[in-house]
Amino acid sequence: NGKAPEICLVNFGQLKEYKGRNDFSSDFFQVAGFKMVNTDSLQTPDEAVSAIAPTDYPVYVICSTDDKYASVVEEFASKFKTIKRDKKLILAGLPKDLLEAFKAAGVDDFIHIKTNIYDFLASLMKEIGILN
Repeated sequence: NGKAPEICLVNFGQLKEYKGRNDFSSDFFQVAGFKMVNTDSLQTPDEAVSAIAPTDYPVYVICSTDDKYASVVEEFASKFKTIKRDKKLILAGLPKDLLEAFKAAGVDDFIHIKTNIYDFLASLMKEIGILN
């Protein structure tokens, strides 16, 4: 459509909690020309759902710390998939003890330092209709 595709970074907690993974995610996706859109500092799953409900991005990325993830991701992911069934939900990080629970709640994928950025972005762009 003539403009860069956008990704929403859903930031939980205070700036010091989400900044590292927010910066990582921004760099990760900007390599492929995505434009980042950030939420404010969100504290609860309900606050996050309210913030993203009126938006329409193909991909949403959760950014915070593993400790914060333990208290918000399952509830947020479940509610997210209720209102955004056809949208991709990605988590920045790889909290190994919580992966299966997060997947069951609705997290589609994870990005982290060991992710093959080329393969991941090529697959994502095909999935959301940017590449054939």
